[in-house]
Amino acid sequence: MAYKIKIDGKETDAEEGATLLDEALKIGIRIPAICKHPGLGPIGSCRMCVVEIKKDDKSRLATSCNHVIREKDTGMEVFTDSERVISKRREVIEKMRSRWPNVKLLKDLAAQCGAGEPGERHPDADLAFNACIHCGICARICDALGHHAISLADRAAEKTGKTPFCEASKDCVGCAACHRNCPTGAIEMNETGSKRTIWNREFDLIPCSSCGRGLITREQAAFLRTSKGFSEAYFDKCDACKRTDVAGTISRISKW
Repeated sequence: MAYKIKIDGKETDAEEGATLLDEALKIGIRIPAICKHPGLGPIGSCRMCVVEIKKDDKSRLATSCNHVIREKDTGMEVFTDSERVISKRREVIEKMRSRWPNVKLLKDLAAQCGAGEPGERHPDADLAFNACIHCGICARICDALGHHAISLADRAAEKTGKTPFCEASKDCVGCAACHRNCPTGAIEMNETGSKRTIWNREFDLIPCSSCGRGLITREQAAFLRTSKGFSEAYFDKCDACKRTDVAGTISRISKW
């Protein structure tokens, strides 16, 4: 089912079960969000995706990433850049910048909503350019992949994504999904030749049989074989070499 709503004056047929954030993006309206990831469910923790909803002469603010469209929303109007919305976003981003003043992502978002420099620095401010901003994407993506190796631990200023007791986790397969999806670069990974080091653990990389480049860790390959049914031959070549092989085959066929 689809229900008619308006977003910034644009009427759209919003699908039941979709979120306001996704419906806005569908019609070309981008709403800032920090904790949102396309492969994960919404949690609404960063509050940056706040919008104003008007229905039956009543108005309220709501996080768009976890507002799910239902029949009762028919006819509602959504404003993504009203004065009330922008004021709330400025408040949110200024608080975040007082904790993490040098993180580029937060600087860019502050510029987008016209927020100034934070007036007072948080007593536990982290001045690192790649500080963890507690979005939780690392832990959530690790759980979604079935590893459950990391979580957001500790409280207040000490809160951050980490393995249990900050030790090498037996559940970590070294897939580096947390590193690649961290919006600030807070999760460090080193890769040299056939070795990858992440979360205080060193992993051996399976080399491509054609170019020798490291593909994935042996632990990740074992996990995928066991849980997803991948064959061992699947990890014989990297994607680039597989594409080269396919292109070569197509070229030969075209000459027949």
